[in-house]
Amino acid sequence: MATQFMAYFNGEWIPADECKVSIADRGFTLGDGVFEVDRTFNGKIFDLNGHLDRLFRSLKYVRIDPGLTYQEVADISEEVVRRNWPLVASGGDMTVTQRITRGIGRSVAETGEPTVYIGGAPLDFNRFAHLYDQ
Repeated sequence: MATQFMAYFNGEWIPADECKVSIADRGFTLGDGVFEVDRTFNGKIFDLNGHLDRLFRSLKYVRIDPGLTYQEVADISEEVVRRNWPLVASGGDMTVTQRITRGIGRSVAETGEPTVYIGGAPLDFNRFAHLYDQ
C-alpha cells in the first residue's frame, strides 16, 4: 500500500513530493500556465467535466497544447483519486489539481514540451472549519 500521495508528472507516476519544476519553466518565471482545483465528495470528483471544460477553454485561450486529450486528463484525474484514496482519513476528502504550463523557455513565443502536473492532497477541513457558523 502506498504511504505517500502519488502524482502524474510529465507522463510518469511519481511521489508528489518528488515533482520538481525547473526554475526556467515559464509557469514559474512568467505565470504562463493554467490550473484547476477540484475536490472530491465521498471519493468522487465533483463536477469534473465542468472543471475540465474550463481548463481546456483556458488552455485554448492561452494557446497551450497540453499534449493530452480531454479524456486522458479526465482519466488521469480519476486515477489520482484511485491511487491516493487509501491515504485519505476516514470521512475525509481530497483535492485534485491539474496544472499545465507552457514548459521550459525564455519567452512565450518559444514552443516546447508543456509541464503537466495532475495530483491530489488530503482536504484539510480543519483549516477552514472556523469559517462556518455553528
